[in-house]
Amino acid sequence: MMAQDRKAYFARYNKKNRARIKVYHAKWWKNNRARGLRICAKYRKEHPFYHATYRKTPRKLINRKQNLKYAQACYRYELLERYRIRRQQAKRKTLTHYGKNGTLCCCWRGCFVSDIDVLTLDHISNDGAIARRSGFPSGAIGCIRLERMGYPKRYQTLCANHQLKKEIQRKKKERIMELKIVSVTIDENGNSIVETDGFRGHGCEAIVKGIAAALGNSGAKINHKSEYSAPSLTQNKLQQKG
Repeated sequence: MMAQDRKAYFARYNKKNRARIKVYHAKWWKNNRARGLRICAKYRKEHPFYHATYRKTPRKLINRKQNLKYAQACYRYELLERYRIRRQQAKRKTLTHYGKNGTLCCCWRGCFVSDIDVLTLDHISNDGAIARRSGFPSGAIGCIRLERMGYPKRYQTLCANHQLKKEIQRKKKERIMELKIVSVTIDENGNSIVETDGFRGHGCEAIVKGIAAALGNSGAKINHKSEYSAPSLTQNKLQQKG
């Protein structure tokens, strides 16, 4: 039997046997009053919003359609409240696990920020963008996912300031370790050909002018690669051609 058919069937049955159901409920409450009170107390504890709104509304102001709307609205707000509490608990638990010495604190040396509103989750190996592109959620949903995964060891808790400072330091380190290549070739006619790679802005022009002046050839031909690709960390020596 489909859900709609079942709903229509029970609606007809309740309408037809209303007196019989009323007698059955009265008899059940007489024989199981203690159990019924425990069930009601448990329901009131688990559904506070429903009892704070619908149950306190005068019965004469509620018809059958309004009854259904009240129940749906109360359940919706109650469900949203439960989700909000669950997200807050997961965020606090995750940041505490990855915090300094297992506490809700920034892991940066000398930093003691413990305000949960300014604490963030940091990827130690700087692969957060790759994780997000692969579909891993961020925010509180990501904290819930990490909790289910058993808290892997590639994360740490940082405050917003040190999260930004870590990224700035990473970019500075990349700029220092960029590979800049300058090669000078002299053809058969004695003309100098300067090839450069890895320079940005006006740095290419400055280095070529300096080399040309040193060679005594102010009309040196420049061959500069426009597409720049960041070098790997293993390339720590200048490459020379010719």
